[in-house]
Amino acid sequence: MKYVVLLRGINVGGKRIIKMDALRAMMDDLNFKNVKTYIQSGNIIFESDETDLQKITKTIETTLKDTFGFDVHVLVIESTRFHQMVDGNPYYSSTVDIKKLHGTIVEGNIENPNLLNDIETKGDEYVIGNGILYIQCAGDYHTSPLSNNILEKKLKLTCTTRNWKTMLAIKDMA
Repeated sequence: MKYVVLLRGINVGGKRIIKMDALRAMMDDLNFKNVKTYIQSGNIIFESDETDLQKITKTIETTLKDTFGFDVHVLVIESTRFHQMVDGNPYYSSTVDIKKLHGTIVEGNIENPNLLNDIETKGDEYVIGNGILYIQCAGDYHTSPLSNNILEKKLKLTCTTRNWKTMLAIKDMA
C-alpha cells in the first residue's frame, strides 16, 4: 500500500532541521519501499505491506526522535485518501490563484466545527472536508488568521498545513 507522510513543524525558521537525504535513509532503514520526499518541509511518499496506520505512525515518530533527537508529530495518510482530499477542494479551479490556496490536514475528526466561528477571517475563507480544511486566503497565508497554530488551538487537534502547489505535487508523486 502507498502512503503519504506529513511531518509537522520541521525545517521552519532554522529549527528542528532534518535533511531530506537523511530522512529518506531513515525511512529506507525502516524497510519502507520506494521512499520519496518532496521539498524540505517533511513530505514523504512510500510503500509498505504494513496496513496499521497507528503502528506506522508510532514507528516513524520513535525513529525520528532516536535519529534526530527531537519529537516530530507525524501524520500518515493512505495515498487514496490523500487523493480524495486533494480532489475535494471546492476552491480549486483553472481560474483561481493557486498561491492563495492551502490545505490544513487535521489529525482526527473535527467534532465541533463551531469552534472556528469566532475567528475573524479578514476575507479568508475555509471549508471543512474529511480530515482537511480547505483555505482560500484573501492575502498572504503568513498573515492569515487561519494559520496552523490558531487552528490547532481552536480545534484542540494537531494540524499541518501545505500550500496547494505542494498538495498537488504530493498527489502526483503518490
